[in-house]
Amino acid sequence: MVQITTSPAKSETCKKDQLCYSPDGGKEACQDEEKKDPYLIDVHGITKNMAHHHSGPKSEKVPGRTFTFVKKKEDSILRFLYTDTFRVLCTPHRYKGRFIDGCAGRWEIKIDGKSCPSGGIYQDWYVHRFQDSHRTNGWGGVCKGVSVGKHTVQVYVGPTPWHHGWNIMDAFTGWHAGHGTPRATVHLEVQEIPEAYPLYHYKSGEGGDARDSGHLTGRHISFKKLNKDSNLRLYYSDNLRVMVRDVHRQGACACRWSIHIDGKECPTGYVAGDVYIHRHENPHRPKSMVGYCDGVDAGDHKVDVHVSTTPGYGHCDCHTGWHNSHYLLEAEEVPKPYDMVHYNMQRQTDHRDAGILNNYKVTFTKKNSETRLRLLFTENLRAYSRNHHKPHHGTTCSADWEIFVDGKSCGSASIHAQIYTRRLEANHISHNGGWANHHGWWWWVWPAHFANQDTNPHRVRTFAGFCDDVSQGEHTLTVNLKSPFGNCDLWTGWKNDPAGKGPGGTLEAIEFFRPCNEFDSKAECKQPRCHWDEDECIDLAECPGSDKVGVGADCLCGEKKAEKGKYCYEDKTVHDGVKEEAKSAARIWTPHVGLLLLPQALIVAVT
Repeated sequence: MVQITTSPAKSETCKKDQLCYSPDGGKEACQDEEKKDPYLIDVHGITKNMAHHHSGPKSEKVPGRTFTFVKKKEDSILRFLYTDTFRVLCTPHRYKGRFIDGCAGRWEIKIDGKSCPSGGIYQDWYVHRFQDSHRTNGWGGVCKGVSVGKHTVQVYVGPTPWHHGWNIMDAFTGWHAGHGTPRATVHLEVQEIPEAYPLYHYKSGEGGDARDSGHLTGRHISFKKLNKDSNLRLYYSDNLRVMVRDVHRQGACACRWSIHIDGKECPTGYVAGDVYIHRHENPHRPKSMVGYCDGVDAGDHKVDVHVSTTPGYGHCDCHTGWHNSHYLLEAEEVPKPYDMVHYNMQRQTDHRDAGILNNYKVTFTKKNSETRLRLLFTENLRAYSRNHHKPHHGTTCSADWEIFVDGKSCGSASIHAQIYTRRLEANHISHNGGWANHHGWWWWVWPAHFANQDTNPHRVRTFAGFCDDVSQGEHTLTVNLKSPFGNCDLWTGWKNDPAGKGPGGTLEAIEFFRPCNEFDSKAECKQPRCHWDEDECIDLAECPGSDKVGVGADCLCGEKKAEKGKYCYEDKTVHDGVKEEAKSAARIWTPHVGLLLLPQALIVAVT
């Protein structure tokens, strides 16, 4: 567990305005930040059910995908998570006498209208002509170099800048299936994390890797695990693609991306994701996966990403990264016990078309009434239309996976993922022309091949959302599945193996304290860490209360703020200097007491 000690670190002497932390089995160290939970300074963001946004060939803001936050530390990093429903459709018009054969859109998370200073956080979505795949996906990113102060996060969308000048596309963000389902879930989040915090390790960057087997370039982390009995939370997001290498072969292909520890799979089961395609597909798209790994000893370790052909398939062309899209690999050490993180990993396939998934259930106790829950589900999800040659809803179908809290939708926003798929029969599109006139050398999207494109998408997907106003106490998470329209054949999980040899999935709930600047009124300023000071909610710990020792940092003295260097008397009044004769016994000054004067000896969200 992470806890605050009442004595200086053994290896160094903490300053009066620092905190002393001691991970079990780890080395005590002085740090500047209050630890509300294992690694965070603050978590900011939004989760909403929103209408779709239809954008054209120019880069523009996506309405509603925005929030403001205050960054507190100069050298901290910003960790982003974004999930939404995406679609790209190529223009039906000709460009310089020919039809468009493929196109791609780019979604980017920007700060104050600009790309991240340490590198753009964006992902690209590529489709062939005629594909119309509305799918929920998510990805993450890390940004460094953002200054202290107030900032605005905003999502932008536009064409992918690439080598084909005729990249003319029609993008949808946030598609809605209707038929009684909620609007698309939009989740946009940023976490402020100390740069050198010893329980969080990451590698972010850009660059492609075309290998079909082996460990990927750049996607690796070397770190020291502090605790023998802690879990590792592993996360990976990237742009992944599969294509049949020998296009004259019949059948399909699939590739698997696995997170390895010290060159091997996790000892308690794979943390991996598969991407399956039909012949003639080429879907460069963002994917992400989350999993937990137990049984890793304390000490030095390496985490990296391995790609291979999914067992049972051959002649596959795997590609990682595309047009320098952002990748993120993370390893977080979660101490035991830490009762604000709850999860359930499963490696079993569920072929039901509706109802509560049998294998995914998380029962937990929410520790605090004022916290918000961040719910997340990662799994291989597939929707396939059973019917052929039927008008509209006969050849299309929609699937919806939703995270329930205590058997119902989250009250603040429905947290769900959508997959829309349609079957395109060759005889329906043959009038669009043949090989020579319109498609040139792009033979793999010749109309005769379109009947089987992007219609059976067994692919790893991740979605998330904040669920606010969940009471303190025991709760249960489940996942509910339904098909809003069409005759859908649905799969949850694919190529899974209960023995741990398959990729599996994760249902997760993490409890976060809301930052003070997310409270809008005195009535809402209820956190133990927060105090309403005239017109704002400020993050303060109680002053220790001594008539003779000045406080080491700003703190709450009764109902007033005592600035660093002031004196907070035991009668809860603030003074510039020390009393000559204290009316009540003051604490004896020792170096140990100096640590208690910090905003922190107060509360740590870890027990």
